[in-house]
Amino acid sequence: MLLYKSHSILKKMKKIFRQLKKKSPELNIQCNIVPVISFSEGKINENRIIFNIVNIDSSVDNNILYDNLKYICKELNIKIQTEGVEIIREICFTFDFDRNIYKVYYAKHESNNVSFENSPITIYNIIKSNNRDYYDDIYKKYKTERNIEKYKFMKKYNNIINYRDYEYYLEKKRNKKIVAILLKMQHSEEIDKIKLFKSLFNYFNINNDIYNNFIERYNNILYIGFSKDRVNVYLI
Repeated sequence: MLLYKSHSILKKMKKIFRQLKKKSPELNIQCNIVPVISFSEGKINENRIIFNIVNIDSSVDNNILYDNLKYICKELNIKIQTEGVEIIREICFTFDFDRNIYKVYYAKHESNNVSFENSPITIYNIIKSNNRDYYDDIYKKYKTERNIEKYKFMKKYNNIINYRDYEYYLEKKRNKKIVAILLKMQHSEEIDKIKLFKSLFNYFNINNDIYNNFIERYNNILYIGFSKDRVNVYLI
C-alpha cells in the first residue's frame, strides 16, 4: 500500500514541477529523489526515500511554491497553514518502507532576508503522517559558525566524520528536546565515501560480508544525520 502511495506521490510531484517550470522557466526549481540509508546497531535499512520540490533561490520576490500553494496542496492532498508563513522553500514526502511510515514536511524561512551573505534560518515542520506514534518534529537550519560539538550525543561520532566538512546543519527537535543533527555536506564529491561507510559498518557492528556490494551502489552524499543510536545518510 505504501509503495503504491509513494509511486502516486512521485507522479504528482513531477506534474507539479512541470507546471511550475512552465510558468517560470527561469527559476531554479528542482524535483529530487533522495535515497536514505539508516545505520543502527547490527543493521542497515536501505528502504527509505525522500521526494521533494525545492525552490533553490526562494525569496519574497521569488516565492513560487507559496504563490501556487492552493494548487500544490490540492494535488498532494495536504494542508499547510499560511498564518505567519511568508516564504516556502520546499515541500517533501519521506517514506520508510521497513516501518510502513510516511511523513510530509514543508520548509519556511524565518525571516525575509534571503541574501547569500546572511541567509535566514529555515524551519522544517511536519504537517502530515500515517504514524500512530505521531510526533511534531521541527528542524531548524543554522549557519556553520555555531559549534556542533556542544551536542553531547555527537561526541561518540568524532572518529567517523570531520564536523568541519559541512555548509550548515539542521537541528531536529521533538517535544522541545534536540534529538538529531543533520549536516549538509560541503563538496560531497570530495568526501572519502569508502572510508566513511567503512567507519559506519565498524561502529555499528554490521556484517562486512555485504560491504563490497553495498559501496558500489551509492554516489555522492548530500546530508548525514546523527542521533543517539542511529546515523542516516542522504544520497544524490
